[in-house]
Amino acid sequence: MMPVGASNNDDVLEHEVLLCRGEHVMLTCNLWVEYGLVNRVLGYVEDIHYMPGSKFPEIPVFATIIF
Repeated sequence: MMPVGASNNDDVLEHEVLLCRGEHVMLTCNLWVEYGLVNRVLGYVEDIHYMPGSKFPEIPVFATIIF
């Protein structure tokens, strides 16, 4: 199943996204309209969280984004 907004031209998109604290990000869907989490709202990466005992370059569990 293809995500909403995806097309067969998605091969031009980056396969990896490098994030760091303070990096600017943009929401690309209407996640929670009542609270302003809508398509094209800007935010930044506040923190990147890893499993206990692991750290970069391992894959993080999640990132905290402030919008």
